[in-house]
Amino acid sequence: MFLNSALLLLAGSAMADPREFSTIIPTGTFNPAAATAVQTEYPKDHHIAKGRLVDQIWHIVLDNADYDDAVNNPDLQYLASKGILLDNYYAVESNSQANYLAMIGGDTFGLTEERFVSIPSNVSTLVESLETNRVLWAQYTEDQPFTAFTGWEYPTSGNASYSRAKNPFVAFDSVMEKPSRYNNLRALASFEHDIEKHRFPQWKFIRPNLDHDGTNTNLETAASWVRNFIDPYIADRKHYHRKLFIITFARASSNTGPNKVWTCILGDMHEWERNTRDSNYYDHYSIPASTIANYDLPSLGRYDCSANVFHIINVKCHQKNLMNPEITDNYNQGPFAGYLSDDSLSLPVPNLNCEGRGHSGLLRRVKKIWKKASLSYADWQVGY
Repeated sequence: MFLNSALLLLAGSAMADPREFSTIIPTGTFNPAAATAVQTEYPKDHHIAKGRLVDQIWHIVLDNADYDDAVNNPDLQYLASKGILLDNYYAVESNSQANYLAMIGGDTFGLTEERFVSIPSNVSTLVESLETNRVLWAQYTEDQPFTAFTGWEYPTSGNASYSRAKNPFVAFDSVMEKPSRYNNLRALASFEHDIEKHRFPQWKFIRPNLDHDGTNTNLETAASWVRNFIDPYIADRKHYHRKLFIITFARASSNTGPNKVWTCILGDMHEWERNTRDSNYYDHYSIPASTIANYDLPSLGRYDCSANVFHIINVKCHQKNLMNPEITDNYNQGPFAGYLSDDSLSLPVPNLNCEGRGHSGLLRRVKKIWKKASLSYADWQVGY
């Protein structure tokens, strides 16, 4: 977010038309009617990567709500009473899609509105970091018609229940060009199957449909859905042992104040930590940063390098959380120019000197791809 002012200076007053991107369609023929039959079987004896605090992390993302409304919702109050409320947590852009990109790619890449985008394969994501330590991962999306669906929405007529804008993985060519990766982009209908078979990934990104996340409905519907979904998994200790559940919203509903969003962490923690608040500053870049710290993964060289790690994880990782910006009424409300909104701007170059939030430095692939990048980009790497 700190590169926004520099990007605006570069963009000037003449904004080029947004780039057009082609759709990458995974190999093979898919039948939406057979969606629930598509299963990715993880080996029963698959490798379990040991995390510093927990072995499993579940991220559940709802769409939009103002913090003051969410914190007074009875269902969300119930969940907060079972865990830690992060009461100083912020989204990083004013449109939902950009915030999802931030959670996975460590940057919004200048996306100013929700639309079909495809980010070139030379940009790495959290997926590659997870794979370096053999951390099995998956996204589960409600009403996604089939595994690795690349369309803009589904159904394609009427009131859609699935939107590509809420599925960050499909925006990255580095994910969609490899079957071993895009096969992990699954329908939520597969979730119970994986749980029952005890063959499920350690790192999960879970997305309800556009009704249940509040996009087509309201905060009350979203809050009720997430409470009903997560409650069985936090019912007793045997269900949440070595697991963390992180629930957040993509963005605030209004653009009239700070982009503060309700976020709560539940799961394996001391009893005295339950029904408490953590007032350290966090934002959506804390999701990749905290994942990297927990599993000791290499970093992406983007905003994950400087983002604060969630305190409950950081007590085991001992990273220096120094980011504590002054919040203003216009904080993070954008839109801000960048690669995905202005054809005159190039892809942001990662910080090749990033030490990262784990103890594994920078992703090797990032170093290899970007080591010869033009130094002319250095002036607008402010945030990295």
